[in-house]
Formats: sequence, structure tokens, C-alpha cells
Amino acid sequence: MRDVYITGHRNPDLDSICSAYGYSVLKNMIDKDHDYHAVRCGHMSDEVKKQFALLGIEAPPYMKDVKPKVGDVMLPPTDKVDASSPIYDLVQQYNENHPSAFPVFDGDKYVGLLSVDDITSWFLKENKEKLPVYDFTAENISKVIPGFFIKREKESFRSSILAGAAAYEDFCRFVHENCNSVVALGYRKRYIEHAMAMKVPAIIITTRTKAEDIDFSSYDGTVYVTELGTAEVERRLRMSPAISTIIGKQGKKLQVTDLFDDAKEELASSQLRGLSVFDGDEFVGYVTRRCFLNRPAYDVILVYNHEVGQSITGIEEAPAIELVDHHRLDALKTSLPIFIDAEPLGSTCTIVYQQ
Repeated sequence: MRDVYITGHRNPDLDSICSAYGYSVLKNMIDKDHDYHAVRCGHMSDEVKKQFALLGIEAPPYMKDVKPKVGDVMLPPTDKVDASSPIYDLVQQYNENHPSAFPVFDGDKYVGLLSVDDITSWFLKENKEKLPVYDFTAENISKVIPGFFIKREKESFRSSILAGAAAYEDFCRFVHENCNSVVALGYRKRYIEHAMAMKVPAIIITTRTKAEDIDFSSYDGTVYVTELGTAEVERRLRMSPAISTIIGKQGKKLQVTDLFDDAKEELASSQLRGLSVFDGDEFVGYVTRRCFLNRPAYDVILVYNHEVGQSITGIEEAPAIELVDHHRLDALKTSLPIFIDAEPLGSTCTIVYQQ
């Protein structure tokens, strides 16, 4: 349901506050399609506070303005990912939902916002002419590649990827030139023994379910066996590093109460796709450029007063949908016809009561 805010004068007296409160109760009784909220745009006098206290009624809360805020357009962190999870999981999640950004968490702790630009930049970077180097963990390798460990000596290591698909002499030369590489190859005993002798950090044996006739006891690296083919293993290895390794530059942290226009300018002046949103110190969501395509507006009902200079700040930007007052009419401009109940009575509360 859409929210509607009912408010009066910037210096609210008893009639201003009570008519806003009473009208909100009435409107909520007769209109079930909207939520009506009585608010005040100024401080209450001791007399007004006393009357609400005597009746045991909570006075309308203070509302600074009706200008659109970041909280009105932010996206909730539904497509969040774990910083330690492999990039492979991120890609699968993106293919399902196509979000433009992912909030990244380390357990319950917010780490940062990962945008599609970060993912694209990573894929482009790894396809440069220079042999890319990755931060591997044994845990993530086992998550993206089905199989089992024969040895698990290295839990984490930084290396490139090398496929054992060339002739033996060429393979030996490649390993010599890139000995700090994860070697992925089929069950080629001679190749595997040479890779062990060169002390590569890890060996992944492909298209196999076992490798029982090779002695790995003297090898101090990691050995993994999978039924997947070498090409598929290479593809998945590239996406096995942790998501935290590709998080890009983080922009200014926004607050839910920041003004829509200010946040829009902040994002537009940056090269980023999105910004994180906080409520105090707590991460609550994020905004992307798409969030600022349409400017939201609050629906407002004015009681007791309708002069722009004496009304809630931002009323000239918000659509006033009703006016209930016992004062003279001033030139409040609206874009659409509105309901007006203006009568020469002693108080606005009387008008509300008669409705």
C-alpha cells in the first residue's frame, strides 16, 4: 500500500497536531488502499505534549521534509554473496537473476559492493596476453570441480594454470618455464611424475576416477582427481578464486536519509555502477544508476495550513492530494485536481469531526 503523510503548520498548535492525527485515523478507517501517517513538521509546545499525554496517545512523529530520499529507491540485499565463495558460484547466480550488483559479506559482516563492471573487468583482465595468475584454495577447487583429493598439502597458493596436452618434450619445457602452475592433465604417468619433480603446487588428474599406481608420497603439493575433461577443468579453475579477489573500488557510503538528488549526483559523477546504503553503521541495501531513472514523490495531505512557506519543507516538490483548512486559501499550485475542504469554522478539528 502507498503511504500518505498528513501534516500541518511548521509551528504546530493543538489544532494543527490534533487535526492531522484525527484525520489520519479517519482516513485509515475509510480507505484500505493506503496507509495514512500523521506527522508534524515542527516542535510541539508543552501544552500540546500535555494533552497527548493525558489521553495516552502517542503524538505524531517529527518529519523533517517530504523530499525523496535514498531509502525510497534503494534495493534490498537479496542477491548477496559470500566473500570466500568461488567466482563460479557468482557467475551461476548472475545467470539466474541478472542483478547489476552483488552485496558481498564475510559471514554477517558487510565487505563491499561487487558490480557487473568488476566481473567484466576481471574476465577481460585474465584474457590479456600475459599468463594470468590466480589465488587458489583447495576448498574452492573442490567446490567447483567434482572429485576427490589424493593429497591436500597446500590449502592455498597463488599460481597460473597449465594444461598437460602437448608432446612430452614441449610439456617439460612449459613446466620448466611456468613451474608455479596448477597442472591439469589426463592420466599420463610420465607427465605427472615430471610435474611432481618440478614441484608444481598442484596437479589435477582429469577424466579419471582413481590414480592408484602413482607414488605421491614424496610430493608436497596437492593432488586432485576428477572425471571432468581437461578443458572443463581449466574453465572452472579460472572461476575458483574467492569472490573477494575481484571486488573493485568502493564509492561513498550513502545513508537512507540522504536526499535523492544528492545521491544521484554522487553516483553520476563517479565511474561506479552502484553505491552502498547504510542506516547508521548497518548496511541495509544499495542503489544503482537504474534506481535514479524515476524521481519518487511523497503523497501529502495538508491540514490547518497550506501556505508553502509555513508547510513542511519540500511540499512544492510533493503532490498535495488533499487540503483541509479553516483559514483563507493561498495560491498552492498542484499538477492535478485535489480534494479541498475549506470552511469558515473555529478549528480544523471541527471540519475533520464533521467528515
